[in-house]
Amino acid sequence: MGNKHRRTDSAPFSLFPFLSILACVIGTLVFLISGLAIVQALTRPDDELVARAKRFNELIRQARQIETQRVRLEQTIVEARRRETELADTWNRISELRTEAERLTTTNQPFEEERVLLRLLRDLRAERDRLIDRIDQLERRAAAVERPIATVVSGGSGRPEDMRPTYVEVDADGITIHDRDLPLEVSSREIASHPGVAAIFQRVSRDRSGIVVFLIRDTGVSTYYRARKVASAYNTRHGKVPLVGNGALDPGQFEAE
Repeated sequence: MGNKHRRTDSAPFSLFPFLSILACVIGTLVFLISGLAIVQALTRPDDELVARAKRFNELIRQARQIETQRVRLEQTIVEARRRETELADTWNRISELRTEAERLTTTNQPFEEERVLLRLLRDLRAERDRLIDRIDQLERRAAAVERPIATVVSGGSGRPEDMRPTYVEVDADGITIHDRDLPLEVSSREIASHPGVAAIFQRVSRDRSGIVVFLIRDTGVSTYYRARKVASAYNTRHGKVPLVGNGALDPGQFEAE
């Protein structure tokens, strides 16, 4: 019998290289597909979120506009209601005036009452003006009677005979500088800061023959101390003379001195 198992010396056929290449290709495709899927999964939601955020901001802006329009509409409604009320009041007033006009056209009695009242008003105004004029006259007479001439008392630390004096009247309220034709009145609080006082004191200080003579009333001692301090600050030669009485100061006494 012949041998059934025939021996051959050739190598058997193997599919390993083909399967290896196929597995590599499949693995590469799976890797690429997975990478694309991951990229899409990461990028598409971001774009969608951005779009949703833009839409949300747009909705917020529209909501704010609607709220602003609502507030304006409410204000317009309130203003319309107020004007409606004013219009109703005006219409009622017009109706009242029409009724009053109809009543006045039927009788002359209101016109007569108005004429009487106007005539009385004119008489009262004339009487008021007459009384004001009378009061002014009486005040002028009282001022002339109650304000005697104040007297300058000699013997104080006044001016020498060869000096050119500038007289400063001193009382509780302030000082009055009798310089030239127009007296300068300055309150006690403004003596140190008043530019007119500084100018006069500086002018007298520059004049070798100049001197400031303070005419001090009974109530002006504290004011005198303040004015004297200002004069000393400007190196202004000064003296003082008592002023007796509460009346007006007669400038003619300056020449007599």
